[in-house]
Amino acid sequence: MNVSEFVRTPEVRRVLERAARAAGSALAVHAFQQGEEGFRVFSCGAPRAACRYVNAIPRGKAACRHDRAAAATDALRRNEPTPFICHMGFACMAVPLLDPELGLAITLAPYCPSEGAEAIETDARRGLRAIEAHDRMQLPFALHDIPVTSATVFPAILLWLQEALRAMWVAASADEDADPEPTEAIAGRARRRIRKGLVDAYQAGPISAALSGAIQGKARELVVGVLAEGHAPARRRLAAQRARAVALTAAVLESSEQAGLVCESCWERFAEFVEAVRAAGSPVGLADAVMDLLGTLKRAATRTAPNAPEYAELNRLVLGHLEEGITLDEVATAIGVHPTAITHRLQRNFDMSFSEYLGRLRVDKAKELLRRTKLPVSSVAQRVGVRDVSNFGKLFRKFEQMSPLEYRKQFENAQ
Repeated sequence: MNVSEFVRTPEVRRVLERAARAAGSALAVHAFQQGEEGFRVFSCGAPRAACRYVNAIPRGKAACRHDRAAAATDALRRNEPTPFICHMGFACMAVPLLDPELGLAITLAPYCPSEGAEAIETDARRGLRAIEAHDRMQLPFALHDIPVTSATVFPAILLWLQEALRAMWVAASADEDADPEPTEAIAGRARRRIRKGLVDAYQAGPISAALSGAIQGKARELVVGVLAEGHAPARRRLAAQRARAVALTAAVLESSEQAGLVCESCWERFAEFVEAVRAAGSPVGLADAVMDLLGTLKRAATRTAPNAPEYAELNRLVLGHLEEGITLDEVATAIGVHPTAITHRLQRNFDMSFSEYLGRLRVDKAKELLRRTKLPVSSVAQRVGVRDVSNFGKLFRKFEQMSPLEYRKQFENAQ
């Protein structure tokens, strides 16, 4: 799978669209070579009124293209998010899509740093005078649709976008080492790997299920676990966890929307949330920031999700009997619904069957024990309700693509 095919996969497009939505701005992916902008690979998000007006003017369109090319070339050289001010005085960001050598860059624009919001109209007038033949008394476009936010927000969003895309690229590229087979088969398998990575990477489905069931403690436990798995050198660990916090929160909101929960207020507060993440000085502070936003989702879910009481009871029953085990029939009898109804609702809303839901909970608990204790794997298996250590290993590998010992070693090596 080449990089253009990768960007065209529905899963990658969804992640790019998620970033644009979180930023409240437009996003585009272009090819760049020797300082020149080439073809556009992808775009999403409605252009702002000012950008639409300026790009309808030949000189304005050329100026925008020049600014993007200069910023993207710098971002590819530095291999990090690069802020720039366009000819209209608007703040914009550029970042490499994956490896800088691929020559693809993402631009996210425009926005206005809250630290300089008072100058946006003056700057826009100055920029317009440079591309139009006459001076206008009033601007021919509104500026209210340009997001005003802290200068730290857009870089944070692009950092987590980079992390998500790189993880998905690694998953897709793993198929390159497989035995030769038809291109269509490789591409299909890569898309399945990407889709699986997108679902599992941030525990979006299980966290959404916990929130919809009003089990905030379980949701926080999962959030803490996802943050702990963000491996990075000690000097960069908190920065990596910040990016991971933003990524997992956006993924949970998307998963929750697919489950029919009301998330608009959370999206509206997303820029404020990113600032709270940037200000957090510890993993505990990051978890607090995530749960502060998702707590709003929990309250909305309780009011609007028709099956929320059943999810609450499902979570309570399963979590309360994790060690000794509980069957689907026993849960269905306790809740008072048919077993098939539980399976269908879990599958439809959270893309999990009951057995996957139960297995996911067991593996999540096992991961916590593997990270925090030196218990033998056999004891960990017993504590999460799996009597046979061989079956436990198979269950763990199904969800984590590694053995329990490999997971523990990976985590220890990151300390």
